[in-house]
Amino acid sequence: MNSTPIAAEEGRKEVTSPQKMSRYNLAEVDLLRENGHSFVDVAKLGLKHDGKCCLDCGIMRRVDGQNKPCKGPVKLELRGAS
Repeated sequence: MNSTPIAAEEGRKEVTSPQKMSRYNLAEVDLLRENGHSFVDVAKLGLKHDGKCCLDCGIMRRVDGQNKPCKGPVKLELRGAS
């Protein structure tokens, strides 16, 4: 299991925003940094599920830790009328 962030290995900056950290009252020790992701327990986000999700892209952490590298913040847009 690789716990070193790929973002740091590739020279990319970590993208977890301080606003998200303060909104959910999280500290650096609450995060599990793995493959560029910043995983946090879902229960700390106010949800009633088990597991960890990435604060940046929202993906759930695999039990074996073999997630693909983080793609960064999710962007939602409205589709144009067809």
